[in-house]
Amino acid sequence: MHKLKILIVIIIILLNITIPIYADDKLEEEITEKEMQEILETAVDIMCIPNINSRYAVIYDRSSRKYLIWKE
Repeated sequence: MHKLKILIVIIIILLNITIPIYADDKLEEEITEKEMQEILETAVDIMCIPNINSRYAVIYDRSSRKYLIWKE
């Protein structure tokens, strides 16, 4: 019975071990100057009023973690 308890504790400890996973920030493909310009042109300015097809919306800013209830 004592060996069973030790085995269960070891299994629980092994299942709870977390290994950090690091994101790969390197791009495998090269971005040309033209593609970079297209990306910058399609980027949205956060100071502009959003263009949505609704009379009411909840706008959530992920960086500041604040939200705004928008009414048209």
